[in-house]
Amino acid sequence: MEKRLRKIYVTRVLALWIMLLLCNRELGCLNAASFTAEEFGRQHSSIFAECKMNASALTGPRGNEGHATTEGAHTQTEFHAAQLLQKEEQNQKLTAAVAVLLIVVCVTILSVVVVVGYNRKAKATNDALKTLNRQLNDENQLLNDENQHLNTENQHLNTENQHLNTENQKLEDEMKSRLTSVGELEKLQQRLDEGKQEVASILSMSDAQLLSLITSTIEKRQLFRNSGLSSRSLAEQFHISHKRLRQAFGNPANDKGLTEYLNCQRIVYACQLLRGDGSKTIEAIAADSGFGSLRSFQVIFKKQMGVSPSEYRQIERGKP
Repeated sequence: MEKRLRKIYVTRVLALWIMLLLCNRELGCLNAASFTAEEFGRQHSSIFAECKMNASALTGPRGNEGHATTEGAHTQTEFHAAQLLQKEEQNQKLTAAVAVLLIVVCVTILSVVVVVGYNRKAKATNDALKTLNRQLNDENQLLNDENQHLNTENQHLNTENQHLNTENQKLEDEMKSRLTSVGELEKLQQRLDEGKQEVASILSMSDAQLLSLITSTIEKRQLFRNSGLSSRSLAEQFHISHKRLRQAFGNPANDKGLTEYLNCQRIVYACQLLRGDGSKTIEAIAADSGFGSLRSFQVIFKKQMGVSPSEYRQIERGKP
């Protein structure tokens, strides 16, 4: 666009120079016309002089009258010639002024045309640039909208991925839970099978074998330390009837055999505590040994050991 404007500007400058050359040519013609007028004046003067000589020859000796007439004619001729020259000079000046004015007007018009044309081209260029800028802005806006839409789609995809990951995690947790449940069921089934075998084995035992199993289990696990242990709970634990348990302890009618055995184990454990650290109180030792109250502990302890728990502690401490 700038190259095109430069080309137009150069073309109009060349046209201006051509017009100036034409004006110079017109001025040269005016100068030639002036030279012709001067030649005409000189010729007019030579003709006037020749007429004067002829008039002198014709008048000859006729005296002053003829001379006066000749002088008058000569004066009138000079006056007309002067007027002709003056008019010619005025015409030359007027022609020169018109030529100069024409040059100024042409230069001014051409300058105005060049400036207006350049301004129009510049305005057209600016309008084209504005249009291009608007198009670019519109395209940028479209690109921004597309980017925003893509960002929204990406966020939506990320949300979907998070949801899928959550669902997958839930499925994995559920599968693990099911596998754990299956494992627990298998373990439970195994324990059930072992329990069945154990129950079958216990049912096939004699009373002596059953008593040995029960007492060894009570002593190994220290079940006697539980003050709430009863014959019924113990029978359920070994999957036998209450009567069979009593029978194993030698008294099917009541729990006397089991009770005497449990109290004996409790007293043995209490003696160990009394011989040990002396920081525990008698009441704490009674509770830790499986007795329900301090009074029953003291009565049973003195019945089996012959002394009270306090006296037993003092005797054990006094030993070397």
